[in-house]
Amino acid sequence: MQREGEAMPRVVENFWVRSAAEGRKTPISFGSRGKDNGLRLSIFMRVEGEVVKVLYIEGFPSSVPCVEGDDISTCKIQVIAPGEGVVYEREEER
Repeated sequence: MQREGEAMPRVVENFWVRSAAEGRKTPISFGSRGKDNGLRLSIFMRVEGEVVKVLYIEGFPSSVPCVEGDDISTCKIQVIAPGEGVVYEREEER
């Protein structure tokens, strides 16, 4: 998580993730490689001994068409409740 006053990385990708996890001394950071690449991110958790996906995020810059001729950047978010499926979904076009 970027804190107020914290400098942005020198090279910023189209999409990047920075997270903190308890028990780790350093954040986990990564992003897409190059200006034409997108990002897909899934977060899983253990529920009653079973590993289930609880969050899915994908993003693609306008230079990576989802549909032939499409020049719109898209970002999709899904929140998934164990045993219920997708409980929230939003897709944003820019």
